[in-house]
Amino acid sequence: MEEKVVMVILVFSLVALVGSLYIAGLANERSIIINSSSDSNYGISTIAEASDSVKPDIATISITVESREKTASAASSVNGEKVAKILEKLKKLSINEEDIKTESLSLYEDYHYVYGDCPNSTTEFPPYQCKNKSKVIDAYVATQQLSIKVRDVEKSGDVVDVLSTSSSINNIGFSLSDAKRASIEKELLEKAAKEARERAESIAKGMGVSLGDLIKASSSTTQYYPQNRYYALENTGSSGSTVSPGELKVSVSVSSSYAIR
Repeated sequence: MEEKVVMVILVFSLVALVGSLYIAGLANERSIIINSSSDSNYGISTIAEASDSVKPDIATISITVESREKTASAASSVNGEKVAKILEKLKKLSINEEDIKTESLSLYEDYHYVYGDCPNSTTEFPPYQCKNKSKVIDAYVATQQLSIKVRDVEKSGDVVDVLSTSSSINNIGFSLSDAKRASIEKELLEKAAKEARERAESIAKGMGVSLGDLIKASSSTTQYYPQNRYYALENTGSSGSTVSPGELKVSVSVSSSYAIR
């Protein structure tokens, strides 16, 4: 009885082993076919670039409006009046309200300390050795930082003249509008894609094969912005301020992969 059980178990184990080997063989055969098919698809890969230098059509001016007064309320009120006048002048220059943004607001005390009952009468004593310390407020300072987007770069000088009378100019940055950037990128992408195709055809010809279908393609875009800068001439008569935007470099690259026949 025990011998029959052992024989049945051996037969079942043998069948299971053969079946697993057969399944494993099918799996290996399938993976080989897939790899072989994949290798035949990717034959030639190329990368091409195209770039252009263009003049920016947007200027962004950052300014700080500041007021110093004896009380906090006075400093806040005076600074608010200055900002209101600036906004009114910008409106006359056709600067849209949505292109003016407050970056930060602050109100703080400008103060110093007076020390007394110090161990020595000289002025070289360390302050921490003095027993008395009094805080003296010199003024309350209100500040507001604004960012103004000028959509006509030619007006930048006029805007700077208006702003410089009641604020300090922090910097001027230049950029491209969405419409202009999209138009330039489209032209450069078409140029780079054509170059990538021509390179692939040259490689195929040199290797004695025919170029097949496009398998995949990708692209990337880079914009190189000049350092923020502000150029101004002496304000003599009608000369005013001169702002030089320079040029921006826009660069794109296209990567492509082709099958071969």
